[in-house]
Amino acid sequence: MNAKSDKKGLIFLLPSLAGGGAERVASILIPEFYRDFDLTLVLLDGSMDYKLPDNVRPVVFGRPSSSPLVHILRIPYQVARISRMVKRKRPIAVLSFMEQANIINSLASIITKHPTILSERNDPVKQYSYKGLLGKSILFASKYLYKRARITICVSKQICRTLETYYSINPCNLTFIPNPINPDPIDHTCHAKIDIQQHFILQVGRLTVQKGQDITLRAFRNLLEVFPNLHLVFAGEGPDRQRLEQLAKKLGVYEKIRFLGWVKDPRPLMKKALFLVHPSRYEGWPNVLAEALWCGCPVIATRCGGGPEEMLEDGRFGMLIAPDNEKELEKAMRLFLEYGELRKEFMEAGRIRARDFEPSKIALRYKKVIEEAALSAD
Repeated sequence: MNAKSDKKGLIFLLPSLAGGGAERVASILIPEFYRDFDLTLVLLDGSMDYKLPDNVRPVVFGRPSSSPLVHILRIPYQVARISRMVKRKRPIAVLSFMEQANIINSLASIITKHPTILSERNDPVKQYSYKGLLGKSILFASKYLYKRARITICVSKQICRTLETYYSINPCNLTFIPNPINPDPIDHTCHAKIDIQQHFILQVGRLTVQKGQDITLRAFRNLLEVFPNLHLVFAGEGPDRQRLEQLAKKLGVYEKIRFLGWVKDPRPLMKKALFLVHPSRYEGWPNVLAEALWCGCPVIATRCGGGPEEMLEDGRFGMLIAPDNEKELEKAMRLFLEYGELRKEFMEAGRIRARDFEPSKIALRYKKVIEEAALSAD
């Protein structure tokens, strides 16, 4: 019997590996899981922006689609296929990331009774309560189905509290595990795209209302009155790009802004930036903040209930401001611009904090949860 066959089976279920924070985390954990388990990676669609180890071949259920209706219609097929896979492979657990995969994992467990481990990446109430009928449907389904899970992993303690309060989940079935940082060497192949000579402030993230780029633009406009040679760089793509470009033109700052689109590895930018801003309206555990800490890039983030406060330990490792407050953001950015020593203190503190999120440490916590879930099913 070879070494691989001695490992316990694990199915890891993901919507996709398209560019995004949760998908990046999954790509970091997959090599760790492969070393510890007989891993079967399942993607609901084949979108893939992150590289997999050569020895990991994903099982892909379907083609990418942007239609919510298509995703809903596919659910019975996906549930049936996962159920057949579980019956054939008999894994010790099925681990899933994000609501779509979590719901399918939970529905399949009704048929197979397998131990389910769900990973909640964001505050579901803040994320879906304003998204109309589809959002309400997701909240209704997850509120019922998440109670069936053996364990739900939350990327912040605040999300644990939300699931305990809003979903009425027993706290014994909730656990907190933060995201790991990217362990790969910095990708210097994209330097041609991001070669920026000017002094600049950086924001990394999907261009959506959630991430608060509009707040950054308004605060930046006021800063230019005192720091006319300053520039602002947005790394990320999303549905709000056109709206944000129009806002930058309206504010008269468009010539000082660079929209880079999606950047595979933003860490070279973080090493060059004066500091990083992250004025999100809500968050789970923002990977870009952890990466910035690792790079020694000072950060400003919002007290938006969860990950940023916990990661920065209420201001010990980065500056924290109120969400939706351009005046506070402007004041924090001004402090960083005027006091180089303050930036230096946060640079040094951030590098120390980032050690807590090394992939091997985070993977060990996942392994413990997976094995405990399997034991509780025996």
